[in-house]
Amino acid sequence: MIMTSIPTARVTIPIRIFVPKPHPKASFSILIDGTEQKTKVTKWEVTKRVTTGVSEAVITLANISKEFFNKYFGGEIIEVKADYVDGTTTIFKGYLTIAKPAFSEKYPKIVVTAFDYGYEAMNRFVTKKYTTATDIGEIAAAVIGEYLTGHTTTNINQSTGITATPTWQEKSLWECLKDLAVVYGENGYDFYCDENKDWHFFAKGSRIHDSASGVAIVYGQNLDKTTIDQPFINKRNRIKVIGKNLKGQMLMATRDAADQTPFIMEEPVRDTNLTTLDQVKNMANLLIIVKGTTGKNGTCVNKKGELNLLAGYQAYIWDPYNGLSGYYGLSEVKHEIEKRLVTTVKFYEYFPSDLTLVQAIKNRFDQHQQIMDIENEHGLENSFPVFFDDTSQMDTSLTSSNVTVSNGRLTLASGESGTFVSVLETARGNVTKGLIKVNGSDIEDCTFQVSINNYVNSKTMTPRTLYDFDGSDGRIRVIIILQKTADRRNPSIESVGLEYR
Repeated sequence: MIMTSIPTARVTIPIRIFVPKPHPKASFSILIDGTEQKTKVTKWEVTKRVTTGVSEAVITLANISKEFFNKYFGGEIIEVKADYVDGTTTIFKGYLTIAKPAFSEKYPKIVVTAFDYGYEAMNRFVTKKYTTATDIGEIAAAVIGEYLTGHTTTNINQSTGITATPTWQEKSLWECLKDLAVVYGENGYDFYCDENKDWHFFAKGSRIHDSASGVAIVYGQNLDKTTIDQPFINKRNRIKVIGKNLKGQMLMATRDAADQTPFIMEEPVRDTNLTTLDQVKNMANLLIIVKGTTGKNGTCVNKKGELNLLAGYQAYIWDPYNGLSGYYGLSEVKHEIEKRLVTTVKFYEYFPSDLTLVQAIKNRFDQHQQIMDIENEHGLENSFPVFFDDTSQMDTSLTSSNVTVSNGRLTLASGESGTFVSVLETARGNVTKGLIKVNGSDIEDCTFQVSINNYVNSKTMTPRTLYDFDGSDGRIRVIIILQKTADRRNPSIESVGLEYR
């Protein structure tokens, strides 16, 4: 390595010069449904992704003699091979999903698009509940083994040391894996499916294009353009997670990052797979870690091409004018050939800035995800729901009396009146506003109260009416006084809950 410098009017910038490796012309081969189509190819591109989405190939074929007219109907195997020797190294293999005609000023064409074998995970939906803390890698291997026939898990790290107890209700397998890598794994893991239908799940930074490989992105040699994204735009320092609305009660929790400057950047997250308050709280705690940290990220373009750059690896990037000097993770690597090979990479310092899928795949998700309408007109941020499946929500050490739980409802044990006092719920901070929601029958003459100081005193509240609290405490108790009257002979409550901030 040679050190030199570039003089300017005011400063001298040191430049690292890496001895470049000569790259011969790339050779390639493209098979569609087992037939070699190289002579018909006018342009191709392969985009390799980890975690942010499946890999994708787009092939443009000359269709002068119309031999491709109504030839492909989806599901055919596309295989792209490319290297610097004889074009026999497979860099992509997957299913043809789109075939559409196109026309240039010279001749008709057909453009086919394929997604890699990981696309199968987007069309399988998981319903599974873990009640025992299990390693996230072990969970990933288990759900793939159960839901994807013919796929293997040889390259999944099943001993990450990070455990989770996820609950998924009709959630796509791909999104489940992303939960494990990004949410439960605090965005410390990557995953993808390779050309042999074998899945990889590994720690970010554990795969490196080191100096021995000679693969680097260097200003003055193989770096033609750098674009730096603005990570601040993608940062979130407040996360509100909203779970499934159960028995008329909202499940929600809000968490703040330590850094709230210069202003609050909030994001609501709705996930109907979250069906308990603990699940909602845990998700909020995890997401504020994932979305509350930023770093340099952007794209680098190499017009000489570099087939040896791999997504999921760290690569050395040196661009003094954009402040890049060190190893950066590659979340996406795109190779494209029309007249020559060009390679574009998406890099990140800490976390990928884009955790969404390509739009075509996202649209498919939107058709399947059932997001329930959730009422929250006052912008409240947390909830304490009480269900009467058993007596676990009743604090019998206080003044609960003459009430019983039966068939999922709170009713009077005898007499004309009875009192229920809930177990203690500790809020994330002092309570300043709240409303109570009640789901039951014959409850018009009942009394509903909330205490925020552990039942020292309480506020009587009309259901679905917003009340102010003094913000002095956050130790919540919900109190119900069941009252039988001449007009309301059988007061019965299925659920009650406080929504608050």
